[in-house]
Amino acid sequence: MLKQKIEIPSIILHTKFLPHELIKNDLLQMFEEDVRKKYVVKNKSSSDNIKTDWPDSANMNRAWIKKYLPKLQKHFKDCANELGFEDFIIMNMWYQQYQLTGTHGWHVHFHNYTGVYYVEFDQEENPKTEFLYPQNQNKSFTIDIKEGDLVVFPSTIIHRSGINLSNKRKSIISFNLNFTKQLNVFNNKFFSDIVKVY
Repeated sequence: MLKQKIEIPSIILHTKFLPHELIKNDLLQMFEEDVRKKYVVKNKSSSDNIKTDWPDSANMNRAWIKKYLPKLQKHFKDCANELGFEDFIIMNMWYQQYQLTGTHGWHVHFHNYTGVYYVEFDQEENPKTEFLYPQNQNKSFTIDIKEGDLVVFPSTIIHRSGINLSNKRKSIISFNLNFTKQLNVFNNKFFSDIVKVY
């Protein structure tokens, strides 16, 4: 039986990925050369219609990842530091492309943080990522996203990409991260006696 429900704030980082203009076209070309078919899922919680390399998301030897992972790693390091962590581990990374009617239903991710890099995004035509408030899942919100932005958020926040009603394609890179090694933990009085790592 529930004894108490304590609400705590969640932090979402909304950043600009600075190398975006230099790598966008090459990334899109590499996605285009990937000849896999659309990934279609239809069940009670999701009705997805997207092109993605999600089935290979744990394989870090894909061409586009090998080429651009160093730039993304630098950005992830900055995000980890902003959230109070020293380091991170990339668990999965994949791209998704939404043509007309493309969608990705409500879902959560594994690991402790996840995120989206908006590689190709029309601010007026493409659907923004929609989030449910953790404290009230009857209410949703969006972030004022622009192409080239990168958003990192706790993986348990329920979110979706609504139906793309435009002929303009939306392309994103998504990822799952584990942030590790809290910064300044030994200067925190609470941890002065003993620190355990689980």
